Amino acid sequence: MKSQMLSLAGFIRLPWIAWALPQTLETDMGAPTLAGVLAALELDGNAHTALLEPTGSAVYNGQDVLTITDAAKQADVERFLQS
Repeated sequence: MKSQMLSLAGFIRLPWIAWALPQTLETDMGAPTLAGVLAALELDGNAHTALLEPTGSAVYNGQDVLTITDAAKQADVERFLQS
């Protein structure tokens, strides 16, 4: 992925990817900020990344979705702040 992102074609497509990505992810970041974060992660290559593991599931608008409890989110924030 990094080589594709660093290619000319990947660089050119980055704005469109960043605009489409918020439809897939729920975040409080706008598309330009999210594009900057993704580009920084790919260009640096040394950033530690972690995912919140789902702690449950629910049905939303007829779709099965994974959920994360507030306690799990808070625990991950605390872990992040201590590192």
